[in-house]
Amino acid sequence: MDMEQDHIGLLPDCVLGSIVSLLPVKNAAATMALSRRWRPLWPSLPLELDVGDHSPGAGRLISGALSSHSTVRILRFHVDTLKDETTLPWLHALEGRRVDGSLVIRFTRDGPRPMLPANLLRASTGAGPGTALRHLELRWCKLHPRTTDGPCTFPRLVVLHLSSVVIGDAGLHRLIAGCPALRPAGAAPHPGS
Repeated sequence: MDMEQDHIGLLPDCVLGSIVSLLPVKNAAATMALSRRWRPLWPSLPLELDVGDHSPGAGRLISGALSSHSTVRILRFHVDTLKDETTLPWLHALEGRRVDGSLVIRFTRDGPRPMLPANLLRASTGAGPGTALRHLELRWCKLHPRTTDGPCTFPRLVVLHLSSVVIGDAGLHRLIAGCPALRPAGAAPHPGS
C-alpha cells in the first residue's frame, strides 16, 4: 500500500469526529497523536465518558478527559471506579460543569464514602437553555450538605438512583421536589429478604 496517500485524513472533520466518538476513551484520546490533522478532533467533540475502571489511578484518565474537553458540553459522564488519591482532582474538575443527558458516579463499596463537592450538581440544575440532565445515579458517596441548600431543580430529570448515598432528609426532599419529570421508582426487594 502506498504510504503517501491518507484517504481517511481526507474525510471532513464531521465524519472523522463521528468515527472518533465511537471509540473507547483511551483509543479516542490516542487519535490526537496520529497527526496534526487529528489532534483537535477528540477534544472538540461533546464529552461522552464511560469509564468502568477499578484499577488504582483510573482518576488520571478521567481528569485527562475532563481537562481536554474543558470548553465543550458533557453529554454523558459514567464513572464506575474506586476512591483513591486521583479521585478528588477529577471531582473538582467536574464541579461547576453542566452535564446534559446522564451523570453516573459509582464508587466501589470499600473504604469510606467520598464527599462529593458542594457545587457538583449546581451547573446541571435550573431551567436554562440546554439544561437537560435526564439521568442521575450516585453510589457509595456523601452529598455535601450545601449541595441541596436552596432550590435544587432538575426540570428534565426522569431517572434518579441513589444507592448507599448519605444525604440528609431535608436535602433528599428538596432534591425530589425539584424533579417534576421524575418517573416513579420501581420497588425492589431488599437484599436478604
